[in-house]
Amino acid sequence: MGRNRGVVVLSVSGEVDAFNSVQLGRTLAGMPHHREPVVVDFRALRFCSVAGVSVLSHLHEQFRSKNAVWAVVPGPWLTRVLQAVPARVLLPLCPDIDDAIRLVRLRSEQKSASVRD
Repeated sequence: MGRNRGVVVLSVSGEVDAFNSVQLGRTLAGMPHHREPVVVDFRALRFCSVAGVSVLSHLHEQFRSKNAVWAVVPGPWLTRVLQAVPARVLLPLCPDIDDAIRLVRLRSEQKSASVRD
């Protein structure tokens, strides 16, 4: 985990499957997503199963309900799985880290402005 221009950036590498997807979900759910914008970078992933996508979909619903600001950089493996899933999973996807950071910073600013109004 690191920070880039005021955004928490978490890089996920290795494999996400039925055995560790729940742990990944717990880790991401524990991120400071309700206070700070978060980008999750999956470009270094070597494998992702449908279980991983299911966890991300569930997390997205949780984050939306908490008005959290986050984005996902899927990388090739996650992109393949997302394309194969019958029902499109709606995640805040960005093609690269810079686009993801721009997106979450913009959404965070919009969120702050709406709170002030």
